[in-house]
Amino acid sequence: MNPFHSIKAILFDFGGTLDTDGVHWSEKFWEAYQAAGVPIKKTEYEKAFVDAGDHLVSARILPHYNFKETLATQIELQLQFLEIHFGLPSVYHNHYKEVILTYAYEEASKTLDKTKQILERLSQHLLLGVVSNFYGNMETVLDEFGILKYLQVVIDSAKVGIRKPDPAIFRLATEHLGIAPQNTLMVGDSFDRDIIPAKQCGCITVWLEGKSWKDEVGGKEADYIIHSLSELETLIYNTKLF
Repeated sequence: MNPFHSIKAILFDFGGTLDTDGVHWSEKFWEAYQAAGVPIKKTEYEKAFVDAGDHLVSARILPHYNFKETLATQIELQLQFLEIHFGLPSVYHNHYKEVILTYAYEEASKTLDKTKQILERLSQHLLLGVVSNFYGNMETVLDEFGILKYLQVVIDSAKVGIRKPDPAIFRLATEHLGIAPQNTLMVGDSFDRDIIPAKQCGCITVWLEGKSWKDEVGGKEADYIIHSLSELETLIYNTKLF
C-alpha cells in the first residue's frame, strides 16, 4: 500500500528548509561572507556560527522581530565573535554586517516567494504546519512572507519549551492538527533534528538533501529523499493522492 494515500497533513522545518530550499544556514551565511570579502577562514567562521546560534537561544530575539532583524542579530553576534577571537578588524564591522545581511535576506526572500506558491497549492488538499527550533517570533516571520495563512499549526520551540530533536515537538504538532503521526509527512533538511525524531514519533519522513557544512549520510534512512521543495509536489502528485 502506498503510504501517501493516507497522508492528511505535512509538517515543515523552517530554517534550511522553507527559507533556503535545503541549503544549511551555515553555508548560506558563508556565501554572504564571501560576497562581503570578509578576510577569515571558513573554519573560523563556523566557530562564530555555532557560538552565535548558542546565544540566540538565550532570548536575544524579541517576538516582534521580523526576518531581517533576526538575521541581523545573528550576524552581529558572529562578527563580534570573530573580532574577539580571530582579530577581525572592527573598523569594518558595519560594512560587513550590511553586505552580509543584504545578501542573506535577499537570497532567502527569493526562496520564500517560491515556497509560498508551493504551500498555497498544497494547502488546497492538505493541512500544513511548521515545526521549528526558533526564537519566539516564528509566526511573525511567517506572516511577513505571506505564509502563515496557509498553516494550521506553528510550533516554535521557544514558545512551547521543547526543541528538536525531541520527538515530543512533533507529537505536539500532530496533536494540534488532530492528525495521527502515521498520516503526517515531516519535511526537513536535518537528518538528526528532523528525520530521526519525526520517524520516532511515527511520521513519514521526507529528507530535503541539500548543501550542508557536514555530511548527513544517515539521511538516506528517510522514507523519501528530495533535493528541492518543488520535488515534493511531484512526489505527492505522482502517487495520485488527489
